[in-house]
Amino acid sequence: MEFGTWDASVHESKTQMKSLYRALNEMKPPVSLNRKKQTAVFSGRTGGLYHTSLDSCECADFQRRHCPCKHIYRLAYELDLLDETALVVGSDLSDEEIALVASYRRLSPQRREQVWQAVTSEQPDK
Repeated sequence: MEFGTWDASVHESKTQMKSLYRALNEMKPPVSLNRKKQTAVFSGRTGGLYHTSLDSCECADFQRRHCPCKHIYRLAYELDLLDETALVVGSDLSDEEIALVASYRRLSPQRREQVWQAVTSEQPDK
């Protein structure tokens, strides 16, 4: 997954995967989107607006961590720079398993949450 000026390795941490998951599953589309400039404006939970580019965002998370936030990931998604298979970055999944991840977005939000919990929970090997 490459966009903006981020090194691909920045997306591999658990915190970043959580931001990516939230961007793809919990966020509303941007209030406005400028494809040419690759920028967007997102509405926050408290009604504030966050001006976002692929390299920066006005939200508190980005200002604190200086890593891609959920707004940056959602912008990349809206610009078709990543897709649902981004959830498997750095994994050793087979092509068949990656195809299943792509179909994941067609599930209801409740089912997606169930699948996400099952996939991310610590389960002993059988």
